[in-house]
Amino acid sequence: MSWDQKFSGKIIFGDSPLFSVTPTYYERIQHPLTARSEVDLGKGIVIDIVHDYEYPRSVMQTQSRGATFDHARSEQGNLKKLVAGRVNTALVMNNELDTENFPIEDSDIRQQVRVAFHSTSNQHSYIGFSTQHPQGLWALEKFKHGMRIINADKELKKRLKEKWEKSSSKK
Repeated sequence: MSWDQKFSGKIIFGDSPLFSVTPTYYERIQHPLTARSEVDLGKGIVIDIVHDYEYPRSVMQTQSRGATFDHARSEQGNLKKLVAGRVNTALVMNNELDTENFPIEDSDIRQQVRVAFHSTSNQHSYIGFSTQHPQGLWALEKFKHGMRIINADKELKKRLKEKWEKSSSKK
């Protein structure tokens, strides 16, 4: 979850993001985008995004330049719509564990789709704690305490990251 003014006084975030993702735009090899950066996306461009995902401001600004969003239920769905020619570009949120080619390989469409370019910004995702729930602030303190333990112990942090990477590579 990322910050929104509607959370003011209701939700408190942890001190650091749980993870960050970089929006990556994909294009059809046979019909590449004329745009070569996110700021070039505008009128006449249909960008496929995942319904209910959060995107950074730089992505949302493409709409103010005239781009429109089409919605799919998954990033693999986005890529399939791109291959079918139903959209101009598919937007995939890549994390630090997956390569930019992972979604293409995962969808088995590598011969038809490639990375066009990356967004100019990242999306940081936090865990939020309710200020209204009786145990919300207690849970926030427990979370912060656990994160301090992890961050102070480089070996523990390394083992957790390796475990995460190993489980992520099984996708």
